[in-house]
Amino acid sequence: MSKKTAVIFLANGFEETEAIVPFDFLTRGGIDVTFIAVPDIKDKPEQFDDGFIVRGSRGAKVVAEKCLHCIKNQTFDAIIIPGGTANYAESTLLKECIMLHKNSSKIIAAICASPAYVLRPLDIFEDGTTKGVCYPGLNNGYVPLSGKNGNDGVCVSKNIITSRSPATASEFAFAILETLMDKEAVDKVKNDIIYFDRDRE
Repeated sequence: MSKKTAVIFLANGFEETEAIVPFDFLTRGGIDVTFIAVPDIKDKPEQFDDGFIVRGSRGAKVVAEKCLHCIKNQTFDAIIIPGGTANYAESTLLKECIMLHKNSSKIIAAICASPAYVLRPLDIFEDGTTKGVCYPGLNNGYVPLSGKNGNDGVCVSKNIITSRSPATASEFAFAILETLMDKEAVDKVKNDIIYFDRDRE
């Protein structure tokens, strides 16, 4: 049986925690995860022989193996968009990729500012039933909020998974993993990393 696949998009200025935590937890859970650079923006990632160097919001440099040009017409079981930068909203390639995955009923996961600034303009929430959460103060009515005042750490609504901030990156990653696999896969990762969960003894 082939592994489930996920890609995490990196644009200069991405929030490191929101990219690295999902990469780590999903990989531990048996998902084939790849970092993908977003190239069609003004602040382009640096290209070198083995991939692309993408600079995080706190200065960390992460290597992306491929760029969006290389996977333009491919679909994956999940696509993941961290927050931290408005650069994501500039990318036509990213918008096309999101719509391809929406039309293929694949998992689309976004955290922090990205639900409001990347997903909302693509009418991801316009069906009246898909809900989400985003970074506090950025919503402005853009995202139909889940929970009381949008205070849920993560929201799974149909094939859309959204979350609020770096502090909820673990919840975000576990929600993606459980949707791709099952709760048993999540529990195994939690045990492996000695994750403190108030809902578990």
